[in-house]
Amino acid sequence: MADSPNYYIEVKTPSGELYTITHYPQTFRIGRARDNDLVLTDLPDIKDHHFVIRFGEEVSIYKPDNEGNPAKAEQPAKWKEDQYIGDRSNERKHYRFKLQPTTQVQAASKAHDADEISLYRGQRAYRWLIRQFQHRWLRIGLCYGILGLLVILIVRAAFNNKQLWASASAPVIATFTATWTATATSTNTMTPTFTPTPTPSPTSTSTPTFTSTPLPTPTSTLTPLPDTRESLNALSSALFNANATAFPATIPVGSEYWKLVSIQRTIGAEAEGKRGILVEVRDANGQRDVKQTVLFFLDTDQQPLASKPTSDKPSDYPYACEFPMFNLPPTSYGVQIQGLPSESVRGLAIATQAGVPATTSYLITFQLTRR
Repeated sequence: MADSPNYYIEVKTPSGELYTITHYPQTFRIGRARDNDLVLTDLPDIKDHHFVIRFGEEVSIYKPDNEGNPAKAEQPAKWKEDQYIGDRSNERKHYRFKLQPTTQVQAASKAHDADEISLYRGQRAYRWLIRQFQHRWLRIGLCYGILGLLVILIVRAAFNNKQLWASASAPVIATFTATWTATATSTNTMTPTFTPTPTPSPTSTSTPTFTSTPLPTPTSTLTPLPDTRESLNALSSALFNANATAFPATIPVGSEYWKLVSIQRTIGAEAEGKRGILVEVRDANGQRDVKQTVLFFLDTDQQPLASKPTSDKPSDYPYACEFPMFNLPPTSYGVQIQGLPSESVRGLAIATQAGVPATTSYLITFQLTRR
């Protein structure tokens, strides 16, 4: 890896997302095979070993043979212009690779923080990092630093609000509280009345009075729950198929919130090249809402990764916002809408087929609802 790279690699995806790769080896390999430094599989034109960028006194590019052997590669050529994979004339069907001078990227580095971190945590990024720490004392320091960070995260999680954890861990089950009150009152009053008369024989009059109140009929009162877990029961089957978990929003009756209305996971060929978390946001009338912000976070500690605005994508895009998943399990992701209270989905992760990570996408829909 270059100690002080003169260039950063700028990658534009077919969906229009722009990423900046700031850490790379001196020989940077791109292709479909998993032994490449950057693995791309969502376009049919991508070869197993598509091309290699070599950084030295000058930047050169060449195409190795199908087995990735540089010794049998074609003659390297000096980098002169942007490189493309796919149909160059159609922005939705190609990747564009561009070299940006270090000074230009540093001036706008904060604008790329979220996307850069996602790529930096990708499957191949760890291999690039280790190449920088060849000395034993640096490797030991890195290990102790990671261990200390894990301890801090564990302690922080232990002191989180207990009520929040109790609410998040509650199963999606509707409960009802029935109350009834019965009151019985019986009054027996004896009122003796003595009336004296001039005659020698007194007269005594006794008038008893009885008052009875009938027992009321027992009544049942349904007490609404403080959160929206009862509305999530309809999604239990879809959540099971997606291997995900939904968490309710805590709001009073009559308030607006973002409700999870559907979730679908596709794997391998069924994903049609789409990778990551695709989110659709609808207003109360069922129309796409392009004025909202979607929060993506790590499932383990709810650490925010990115806040992305919704956009008015073309009609053939069934989603308004997307976020790529680069980390392999056990890492998983979560998503919710910012602003109003929102239900959330967690446990979103890259699936495997025959023990090998497969292209995975989630299509998740939220809609503005009044409880």
